[in-house]
Amino acid sequence: MAKICKICGKQGYMYFQYCYEHLQQIKKEGQNSEEKKENTCKKCGKPSGEYDLCYKCYRTKVEEDLKQDRSILIQSEKDSGIDIRDKWPAEIRTIQGCKVRSHAECRIADWLYSQEVRYDYERQLYKKDDVEKFLLSDFFLPDYKIYIEYWGYKDSETYNKRREEKMQIYKFNECIVEHLQDRDLKVLDDALRAIAIKHGIKLKNP
Repeated sequence: MAKICKICGKQGYMYFQYCYEHLQQIKKEGQNSEEKKENTCKKCGKPSGEYDLCYKCYRTKVEEDLKQDRSILIQSEKDSGIDIRDKWPAEIRTIQGCKVRSHAECRIADWLYSQEVRYDYERQLYKKDDVEKFLLSDFFLPDYKIYIEYWGYKDSETYNKRREEKMQIYKFNECIVEHLQDRDLKVLDDALRAIAIKHGIKLKNP
């Protein structure tokens, strides 16, 4: 859960103790050197620089979040015939304030927001010749007409079927789609920067 900014009281950026705007300001002015020396990991007590968690504990938390996301998908497969939007509503809030359905999607959304890349979450895309068939895209970048899909769970027949259906609609509509897998979360900044370079997406911090 994000912290509260020490300066303005707004929601902190990811696990920082400052909002994104004040974090950038502090870094530019070089005023956070004492913070780096004083902070210790909230879980293990080891030095954690400017973060609330050391890298090892942060990675553990990411893995725990992913397991929780996977358990939701497993349960949704058992509840066949139930719309996942009704069974598992979007309840994880991003730093921008919108809500998403998984921690992985939250990290992607926060990265796009921090880089000032506009995106739509779960934008509907209909099949051109059949208005009854549509998909909810994970992310759509309206300034570049690019879709980004995060595929977080492969060992589910229901999930794989839904993925295949989505890709058929994307292909039929001749959409540009980029894909992210579980493994990309470990190097998310690199993975998203690679997509940005490939499509000429302008980033705030290139």
